[in-house]
Amino acid sequence: MKNILILGAGQSAPYLISYLLEEAQKNNWFVTVADRDENLAKKSINGHSNGSGIGFDVNDSEKRHSLIQKNDIVVNFLTPTFQYLIALDCIRYKRSVITASYENPRVAELHN
Repeated sequence: MKNILILGAGQSAPYLISYLLEEAQKNNWFVTVADRDENLAKKSINGHSNGSGIGFDVNDSEKRHSLIQKNDIVVNFLTPTFQYLIALDCIRYKRSVITASYENPRVAELHN
């Protein structure tokens, strides 16, 4: 099973969350949505058996590292402020990361 971590359940995330959950069964995916608003994260999963919504504080490095390590791919919908931090963690734990934010020059330097 592939584990997908979505950071942020706000404005841009609902369509992708819905799509991934629709495809989860046939693709053997499990989708975890992590947001500072735990209720919003849980609501975005809508009780789907291949999903989980959890509360998440991006500044809690222990939890952030644990979540990234447990997942195969990270989709970052957090504000651009956190792009570099998440990218560094993904590199550290050899995880792919996708972001919906405009490219941060510091993140681009991490490409290689």
